[in-house]
Amino acid sequence: MNMTMTLEHNGTPIITYSANTWWIAWLNPEYLNVQASDLTATFSVTFQDAGMFMRFVVKNTWVGITMGLLPTTSFDGGEPL
Repeated sequence: MNMTMTLEHNGTPIITYSANTWWIAWLNPEYLNVQASDLTATFSVTFQDAGMFMRFVVKNTWVGITMGLLPTTSFDGGEPL
C-alpha cells in the first residue's frame, strides 16, 4: 500500500515521508523535547481495493469508539485506484 505521513510542529512541517509499505513511522531528532499537543500527524493510505478500505474503516471505527479516538480520525471515502 502507498502510505504518506506528515508531522507538523505548531503548523510547521518537520517530517514528510511516503513509501509503498505496510507500516510507517519516523523521528526528527531536532524535535525531541516538544509537547504532544503541539504536534499534528496526518497519514494517508491508498488501499488496493474497496473491500480492503471498508474492512479498515469498520475495524478502526470500532477501535476509535472504544478508545475515544474517533473525533480525530476521518475517512475521505475516496474511490480505489
